[in-house]
Amino acid sequence: MLHAREDVLAFRHFPPQHWKKTWSTNLLERLNEEIKRRTRVVGIFPNDASIAHLVGAVLLEQDERRPSTRWRSCLLSLASSGKN
Repeated sequence: MLHAREDVLAFRHFPPQHWKKTWSTNLLERLNEEIKRRTRVVGIFPNDASIAHLVGAVLLEQDERRPSTRWRSCLLSLASSGKN
């Protein structure tokens, strides 16, 4: 854990108002679980392209569900804080 300290605490490089959004891996874990769930339904894939197609579809679906206004304001805030 001592060797990974900087990686574990990397969220501190962002402004404090963004810490809550950047320190958690909940979104990634949820996305990985959704991909696992969908691949289990299919079972056996005929080739690598079919896997990429399914994962791409899941990612696109998740992107469309994301509240873009809130995300955009977060990115703008991060961009403006980097100018200081």
